[in-house]
Amino acid sequence: MTSELVRGLTRCLLVVAFVLSAAAVVARAAIGPFRFLLLVNSPLVSEGICALAATLLLFRSRPGEIRSSATMHMGGLAAVLLITALCLLPILSFPLVCDEYVLAVLARNMGPQAMWHALTHGGEDHFFRPLADASLALDGMAGWHLLSLALHLINTALMFLFSWRLFRSARAAFWAAAFFGIHGTRAESVAFLARFDQLAVLFVLGGLLLFDRYLESRRGWLLAASCVVMLCGLLSKESAYVFPLLALWLLAFRGQWTRDRIRDTVPSFAITAATFVYRWSLLGGIGGYTDRATGRPQILNIHLLALVKALSLRLWGILYFPINWSEQPEPWLAAAMAAAVLALLGLVLLARTGWRKAGFAVAFSLLASLPVAHMLLIGADLRGAAHVYLPSVGFCLLLSLAIDSVHQAPLSGAIGAALLVFQGAALLHNNLIWSRTAQLAERECRIIARESVVSG
Repeated sequence: MTSELVRGLTRCLLVVAFVLSAAAVVARAAIGPFRFLLLVNSPLVSEGICALAATLLLFRSRPGEIRSSATMHMGGLAAVLLITALCLLPILSFPLVCDEYVLAVLARNMGPQAMWHALTHGGEDHFFRPLADASLALDGMAGWHLLSLALHLINTALMFLFSWRLFRSARAAFWAAAFFGIHGTRAESVAFLARFDQLAVLFVLGGLLLFDRYLESRRGWLLAASCVVMLCGLLSKESAYVFPLLALWLLAFRGQWTRDRIRDTVPSFAITAATFVYRWSLLGGIGGYTDRATGRPQILNIHLLALVKALSLRLWGILYFPINWSEQPEPWLAAAMAAAVLALLGLVLLARTGWRKAGFAVAFSLLASLPVAHMLLIGADLRGAAHVYLPSVGFCLLLSLAIDSVHQAPLSGAIGAALLVFQGAALLHNNLIWSRTAQLAERECRIIARESVVSG
């Protein structure tokens, strides 16, 4: 059996897996829980199979022609930022929920002394994020959620710049930034006051852009600036600890895998190691969330099978289908999902992304997921979806490359529009749930406050 035949059979099996699992997800969205051999309630497994099959199908050994451009089209960036702002603007009126009230108190009390304490002591939550904690002071002055929205718009612009520098394609940059801007998981990423993931992405993408400029110009101040920006990320969230690995991967993608260039990543590795040792000394260990059953840090309880499931199925399932299944999807969301699945099927059959570019995007997502891999088995309610904020960078790059590699411009535009409309519909669905939850939490807090006054 020739290798060509094996590849053909493998692709056929992947297409079948994609079609069957996609049909299950769309049926669940359209008619609710149903039984076909097995009960399909929260279609997380079907999502994962469909998403993994789509990702593997987007790898092609013969890349298509990417539409390169000499300059960036700033009009495309302006359009993306406008769309993103309009989709997320309602979040500014959302009341606070859950842990946000704790963060609001911290914001009100965040002065110079509190900032210094955050830098020199481990947090009571077993984390060390002094820069992110200090940023809460701005919320007390500017208003809740405003800074989170502003940071997300900045990150969306950085996504546009990062994609353009990698592929020199204005269309790919537009689609990458558009998918990143209104991805369905942004309901939690932007609405939740804990902006740790946003700051990590801000500094990781900013640092990688500076490092890429250094590789091009060999100016020492760019390398120094990249390390400083990376350090800001390390002081914001643990996700940024993958920066040196991403820098190495960028070297490989650029074809500059030489001893001298690898040495250029030594400062980032050294600073990351020193920061980790300092963090360890303050926390008295690795820190992070604690397992209530064992009392050990959750990151030490991850099992190999759970890790494989998280990185192969759940991560991609959330990225392709960011749906909060705690409430039945609206008919318009089910319709948008059906259109998106058809568009995605066309994309996997027509795209000629190429192993090198697709590999860079997929590996970026996997590398970016390593610090939060133990928390990626996210449930049907999407609680914790903010953990995929950095990994979504690679996913958006992959989709944008695939769309841009489809030769027929009208068809590629229609595919991209269908996928983007679905992400916007998912975001609206998730925002509605978040809004109702926040309003309920606010009412309960007001009731408790009134009862406390009366009893006092």
